[in-house]
Amino acid sequence: MHYLTTIATTVTLLASTVLAQTPSNFTPSSSAKLDLRFGSNTTITPGQQIGINVPAQQPSVGAETALNGTYILFIVDPDAPTPTNASVSQYLHWLQPGLRFASTRNTTANAFSPYPATINASATGTVPYVRPQPPPTSPAHRYIALLYAQPSNFSVPAAFQSFSATNRTKFNVSMFAAQARLGNVVAANYFLVSNMTTTTTGAGNATSTRPGVAQSTGGAAVMQMSLAAVVVGAVGVVLGL
Repeated sequence: MHYLTTIATTVTLLASTVLAQTPSNFTPSSSAKLDLRFGSNTTITPGQQIGINVPAQQPSVGAETALNGTYILFIVDPDAPTPTNASVSQYLHWLQPGLRFASTRNTTANAFSPYPATINASATGTVPYVRPQPPPTSPAHRYIALLYAQPSNFSVPAAFQSFSATNRTKFNVSMFAAQARLGNVVAANYFLVSNMTTTTTGAGNATSTRPGVAQSTGGAAVMQMSLAAVVVGAVGVVLGL
């Protein structure tokens, strides 16, 4: 019984790391992946670093599983103006209520998401998307996308009604979610952007200059596979396989 408890604990702890779609030291979090694509060919793998030339146009959004109802999306930067001096964190890059996802699976070849979302840019409470532009002297910033279910009686909480295209600093997504009674995060994703690298959007083998982070394009997926191998190895050791 002790061995089985050890196995269960090991698998639970490692699986939570494998499945996380948000940075390890950021809350709220989610194990469900939110699909994001910039332009026509840059689909975001969680933890991916992309170049500073992020398109000015908002990303396309999608889900891995069918989602009924209406949803609200946030993209925030917790590292503004720099990771070591996040005095205006969180910086709100996008607040988009009124998302609805396709009800049937997209089977088109090379589709970026099985269930793409339709975005209502005129939905009440929208703070329009603005692209990442970290300072040229700053290490990589994290840009975190969080999707919540939108209640039928949703309204922007009073404490957040001043946020707009010209007022984006010191946002707090957790507080917003609590006051608007959004519940738990449904899906998430994140990427890194730095002005200190020459990586171009969509290119591989990018090295992050964020302290303590060494991510490459698709790095999170490689880490997930490595951790999955650790889980299997741990089980084998405990069972004497």
